[in-house]
Amino acid sequence: MRYFHRTLMAAFIASQSQLSGASVRQNFQNTFYAILGITGRQSLLVSGIYGFMGVIGTIIYLGIVADRWPRARTLWTGSLALSVSIAICMALSATYGQAGESNMAGARASITFIFIYSATFAIFFNTMIWVVPSELFPTFLRSKGTAFAVSSKSVVAIVLSQITPLALAEVSWRFYALFIACNTAASVLYFFFLPETGGKTLEEISELFGDAVAVGMHANIKKLDATSVVHAEGSEPRK
Repeated sequence: MRYFHRTLMAAFIASQSQLSGASVRQNFQNTFYAILGITGRQSLLVSGIYGFMGVIGTIIYLGIVADRWPRARTLWTGSLALSVSIAICMALSATYGQAGESNMAGARASITFIFIYSATFAIFFNTMIWVVPSELFPTFLRSKGTAFAVSSKSVVAIVLSQITPLALAEVSWRFYALFIACNTAASVLYFFFLPETGGKTLEEISELFGDAVAVGMHANIKKLDATSVVHAEGSEPRK
């Protein structure tokens, strides 16, 4: 039970990358576009642009976010941004979710927010879902803990791939509500329960999770460093 909190958080971060709606959007793009009346070659073009927006998002991440923003802030901010973009898509799909020339303006607006979603996921999650889970574990447990987190992600992906076609057939655009709820809940969990791991040593991360041994070790190291500074300042220079 000593590493239960870390394992649970790592599995949640990895699994949430699926519950954010990313894989469903990717794998069932044509179905979502059909709800908006976009089919055929138009759908193929939109799918290509959707993928390219992910590339743009990754470039933005490397230039602005990477190792500049705290890990936890990146995750909760990204989750909120995804919730907003999905909510707008849901509203537009509900209003303009029928084929027809008169609805194309609304359909294009919905597609725009789908593109924004793709870029947003790339900015905030493409890297974080792999980096943060591995940082949560000590060295001896890192490979096993990360493997468990990734396997949890795969299980969620399989479940979503099975239920999504049925859900879209039954509730259509209302299926978006699942991902809005998951992203909103994730932002709250990241804000209140995810310790900041960026730029910290293994001992400092263990201290964040209440490891008594690590706390004592870290305190002793700080004490030794302070003592060394005092001795260095008090010593006379050699002649």
